[in-house]
Amino acid sequence: MRKHARLALIAPAAIAASLLALSSDRGPLRAREAHAAVDPQKDKNYDLASLDVFRKTIVQIKDNYVDPSRINPKEMFTASLEAVERQVAEVMVEVGGPPCDDRLANREPGTSVAGPANGAPQGGILEANRAQSAGCGHANASIPENRVRVTVGNASREFDYKDIDSIWQIPLKMHEVFSFVRDNLVTQSDQREIEYAAINGMLSTLDPHSWLLKPDVYKEMKVQTRGEFGGLGFVISMIEDKLTVRKVLKNTPAYKGGVKKGDVITQIDNDSTVSMELQEAVDRMRGKPGTKVSIWVAHKGAEPRRLDLTRALVTYETVISKLLDNGIGYVRLSGFSGTTTRDMMGAIRAMKQQNGGTLRGLVLDMRGNPGGLLEQAIQVSDAFVEEGTIVTTVGVNGTLREPKLARADGAEREFPMAVLISSESASASEIVAGALKNLNRAVIVGRQSFGKGSVQVLYDFKDRDTGDESALKLTIAQYLTPGDVSIQEVGIVPDIELVPARIVKDRIDLFAPPKTFREADYDKHFFNGFARDEEQAKAGRERVQQKPAETLRFVKDETAKERKNRELIEAGQAPEDDDDDPSDEDGVVVDYQIEFCRDMLMHANATDRRQQLQQAKPFVEQRRAAELERVRKSLEAMGLNWSPLAANAPKGQARVQAEIRAPRTQAGGSMEVAVTAHNTGTTPLARLRAYTKSDNAVLDRREFVFGQLLPGEKRTWTVPIKIPRYMPSRRDDVTLKWEDDAGDPLEDARAETDIAELPRPAFAWSYQIVGNDGLLHKGEKGDTAEIIVDVKNVGVGTAFDAYAALRNLSEDRINVKKGRTKLGPIKPGEMKSATFVVEVKKALEDVVPVRLEVGDKELYEAQRDKLLLPAAPAVPLAAATQPVRVQVDTLILATAQEAGAKLATVKKGAVLSVHGKAGPFWRVEWQKGRMGFLPIAAGKEAPGAKPNLKTVSELMQSEAPAIRLANLDTSRGGVETDQDHLSLTGSAVDVNGMRDLQIFVQHENDYRKVFFRTSRKPGQQAMGAPTQLDFQTDLPLKPGNSTVVIIAREDDDLQTQRTIVVHRKQPVVAQKQGERERAQR
Repeated sequence: MRKHARLALIAPAAIAASLLALSSDRGPLRAREAHAAVDPQKDKNYDLASLDVFRKTIVQIKDNYVDPSRINPKEMFTASLEAVERQVAEVMVEVGGPPCDDRLANREPGTSVAGPANGAPQGGILEANRAQSAGCGHANASIPENRVRVTVGNASREFDYKDIDSIWQIPLKMHEVFSFVRDNLVTQSDQREIEYAAINGMLSTLDPHSWLLKPDVYKEMKVQTRGEFGGLGFVISMIEDKLTVRKVLKNTPAYKGGVKKGDVITQIDNDSTVSMELQEAVDRMRGKPGTKVSIWVAHKGAEPRRLDLTRALVTYETVISKLLDNGIGYVRLSGFSGTTTRDMMGAIRAMKQQNGGTLRGLVLDMRGNPGGLLEQAIQVSDAFVEEGTIVTTVGVNGTLREPKLARADGAEREFPMAVLISSESASASEIVAGALKNLNRAVIVGRQSFGKGSVQVLYDFKDRDTGDESALKLTIAQYLTPGDVSIQEVGIVPDIELVPARIVKDRIDLFAPPKTFREADYDKHFFNGFARDEEQAKAGRERVQQKPAETLRFVKDETAKERKNRELIEAGQAPEDDDDDPSDEDGVVVDYQIEFCRDMLMHANATDRRQQLQQAKPFVEQRRAAELERVRKSLEAMGLNWSPLAANAPKGQARVQAEIRAPRTQAGGSMEVAVTAHNTGTTPLARLRAYTKSDNAVLDRREFVFGQLLPGEKRTWTVPIKIPRYMPSRRDDVTLKWEDDAGDPLEDARAETDIAELPRPAFAWSYQIVGNDGLLHKGEKGDTAEIIVDVKNVGVGTAFDAYAALRNLSEDRINVKKGRTKLGPIKPGEMKSATFVVEVKKALEDVVPVRLEVGDKELYEAQRDKLLLPAAPAVPLAAATQPVRVQVDTLILATAQEAGAKLATVKKGAVLSVHGKAGPFWRVEWQKGRMGFLPIAAGKEAPGAKPNLKTVSELMQSEAPAIRLANLDTSRGGVETDQDHLSLTGSAVDVNGMRDLQIFVQHENDYRKVFFRTSRKPGQQAMGAPTQLDFQTDLPLKPGNSTVVIIAREDDDLQTQRTIVVHRKQPVVAQKQGERERAQR
């Protein structure tokens, strides 16, 4: 019973941690961070091999995990090591055993590897994928089965794990492995991060929702779950690199102080925000209620003004409401925090009062609601139902059933309801929707929900050295909606499905299946198998195929904001998204879905869902007819006959032959994809259309419309597709799916596209502090200094939208007052300068660390470097004005110090103007308006001589490593092969010395390191490191596209990444092509 009670009390807090964080499939692949720098003093008491948190996690899994049959000790051990490999650059893991076969061969492009989005029974492609992810991803046939080779830098060792047959043996073997890792690590890494990675790798074998929350994530999650915190009362985000207010909560310090949506926060207390991370800014503005904070706010380009605000208790807003026309109430729930039910009931009371004491209906909008507290979901449901089971939680192995029953004292049962959901309505919001649907209280409208039918509990682990708290989020139960209905994989199927469509110039979205991500798309997700007997199991399988009672496609009128977002998507700068969640942050905008529900409730006023659906039928039919007519008129305005097939049309064989033309296109250009449809059958085709399926998101679900096509007729439709500039060379399979009004079985067409990448820029840079002595001055609080960074494009391609940014790494020693410069286009060989401003706040050490980032936003090219700004007492500047003639080839330095950074070389005989002396240095003008320091011994005064800078050549102080391929040329298009492997050879070059080089291969969800080489041995520093590292490796390939990522590192900060996409032909395609080639010979 103790465990039972703990489920009821703690499980709600866990669900809030299941907020979705879906990455874009449009941006380029970015490799995982392969290191984590840390202060050695902070970790001096931590021993990686102690496995403190790891052992605690094992105990909780053994005692409380919902499905013990998923616990596979050997798989958990190897997955744990593979996660460490991804976290730590120096570690490489090879698991012994036979290599994987091509069980996913001939998968249709654009199809999720986890199976159909509407769920799938165990077996087939889904089980093949689970088997592949269960240990053969890193298989090396040269290593015996049940052995694993771990390489750390230059040291390798094999470990036998055949004796791991219980979960208790995992930490024993992991201690042995981690001792080896700890003893051979070269670079200082945050070893806690290594343990966290190992734990999450182990948990990934269980399910997608069991996860270890690191201390910073857990801290923020507790704030959101609690629903209240000390703060100012506005929501902020980074927009165009500025800390921008997106929403101001009413009756908060920010609201009373006049903060507006769109304002930019430029300073918090004494610190500029230009180099702050978002979370850092949030943490600085939060605090104990009653304490004060000063912020500087700029409104619409005006000068910043100072606001002195007192923090107050702020409620995490999850409820927004509005009284709609005709007395229909509207409530949006964006999540379930500790105050959601209270706030919702207050909103309903306020709307009733505004409408004369009653409501004619209520629209409950939970689109995009990712979940939250279980108890709050129960209370929200209970407010609208009189009797019945709201939800039942079922624990380990189907035991510990706990039903939550509705109480008879709820007050909101007298009006009809419509509930809006979307594909991102998950977890707690699905409990509410499921209860109101299955208890026949409300009609469900919108899109099929996410399908998360599991419950997680939090176990917090306090670090005994630092006091930081991490937390294990572990799946300990499933939940069933009324009638013991599991929504796992399936979600809540709406009664009335609303599907948004779009008809705009150059883009039609009408018929292709929507692109959504649901529970069933996760690797290792739970199946819809929560049944106590065969009858329930059969019913569960039938629910997988359940369809809405009504489906209505509606044409959205594109707003300016939506148009801008579409343009960003098509340029590859935003993720492809078919969700129709409400997005306005400052209240309620009545969109089509809200309007539909409002009007439906006027026609369907019963409080019983079944009666409502009957009442709503004429209204839905009327709306459907209006939308079909709108589509017809829009397409006929484009020259198409979009009429239905005449009733007396001749019957015959339906057949269409397709010709697809997709010319090779360079990234940044437009691919004009033309499809010609030829009716080769004997019957007319009405409302003929087609859409593409492809693993390349920019080519996926592009629609082609042809309308009516008589036998023998041809028609061509062309779709221009903007190819993002960042896209690497790649070939992609494209399948064309046909549909017509009669539902005729029309054969798919197939094609292959070829995209050639743009030449890439590369950056080198040099910096100096502008001032009399080129130093930051110790002990001079409030002193400001300019830093000039010269950025040169040393690559072969143009940087289209270059920038440079400076971030403070010295905590509160300095304040970066100006930290970002837009450089614009930089051609190969061209140089541009960025100017930053820093302010001294406290006493300085001899060096002040900052991080410089230089990159191109269009091409996603970026390099980071740690700069150590020199600091010292001010060097006195003596008067000197006579020009000097350089007596010997020498260097010009950035500071009046012998160890100063090198700015330029100068040839013997050059004449330089002098602007003073600082110790043993002339202060000379080495560029127009730029001063540097020349050793006095290297120059001689030359009164009357005319300065000449022709023989002064600027030096670049830093340049990222260059990666060169020896056997592949990606400049002309995608790399293609019909083999299951591809040899890759090349080198990485760095004039300052290479640290290491690593190569990853990703295919679908299989991401693995296939090569690592280091230049250093334990304890060796950068000095003397080789300037070139060669590589040769075989890349394992599966049918379709594999992404290869090469990372070359000079140190923890400075690295280069190169991305290559290799297309392995599907076996059938490769076989047919080989037959054609043999026939030609």
